[in-house]
Amino acid sequence: MLGHLFQCDPDIRLAGSEIYLDPAEPRKIGIISHGHSDHIGRHEHFIATPATAAFLRVRSGDDLKGTELAYRQPHGVGDWTVELFPAGHVLGSSMIRVSSAHGSLAYTGDFRLKPSYTAEPAEVPEADAVIMESTYGGGPEWTFPSREELRERLAALVRNILGRDKTAVLLAYSLGKAQEAAAMLRGENLPLVVHPVVARICGIYERHGIDLGAYEVWAKQASLFSRRTTADLRRKIIIVPPHMGRDIARIPNAETIALTGWALHGTRDADHGLPLSDHADFGELVSFAESSRASVVYVTHGSKRFADELRRRGIRAEFLRGKPQMRLF
Repeated sequence: MLGHLFQCDPDIRLAGSEIYLDPAEPRKIGIISHGHSDHIGRHEHFIATPATAAFLRVRSGDDLKGTELAYRQPHGVGDWTVELFPAGHVLGSSMIRVSSAHGSLAYTGDFRLKPSYTAEPAEVPEADAVIMESTYGGGPEWTFPSREELRERLAALVRNILGRDKTAVLLAYSLGKAQEAAAMLRGENLPLVVHPVVARICGIYERHGIDLGAYEVWAKQASLFSRRTTADLRRKIIIVPPHMGRDIARIPNAETIALTGWALHGTRDADHGLPLSDHADFGELVSFAESSRASVVYVTHGSKRFADELRRRGIRAEFLRGKPQMRLF
């Protein structure tokens, strides 16, 4: 009966219902795993953690209606029971477990098992079947350094750049990566500035109790009414989303650092690359599949190579073709 728990059309829909998991198109009910743009939409009703709901409303409108669900709190929707578990990806990210009389299904969304500075520690929900992302499932060569090692490398690199009278530009996605970088530099006594788009998300993090340390907000002209804004970027560190090309071009004497897992094997997008990822690496993906104790693992958001790898390890696995994962920096 497990194959009848869901279907892809192409979004993942729970069988016999109008309930979707991270649907790309507007739906009647959308259960949202986290606030990144490739996982959200304007649905008639959403279900998400309070932090994800805050990101959703900032990005898609304050008028959105939904249910804010705490971790591990069962919630009935028709014939289904929904529970959310921490995913370790970004603040408020969740793995979704849905249960009915036919069995239980866990959906990871994007996740990371190792600890971070700004996301809740991940928990692996047990279920009869699992749908899991596999962005870095290509092989053991996709194994990331520890957060502590990356923190030390980041601090040393930005100090080197500032020491040469340049501005260190950290290219980081506005939700998750930017706040992780800020928290990693907390206490380093370094002058940090964030792009206004990043600052808006930082405010939500801080309201949810995450200490990002001291920073200024970049403004075209420093405000007379706020000491927290600045137009002066000389010999400072600024965090900017990588798609803000025009703003990045305005930064004088800039030296860029791409904060992305893909930098593990080099980068052509910046002067430097640091493999800071909020996704599970290869070892974490294998660990999740083994510890979930699922009868079948459906692999998505990656290549079928990871499904092949799981089968070699004695795990029943199938590659699930669905919507592609955006290559978020």
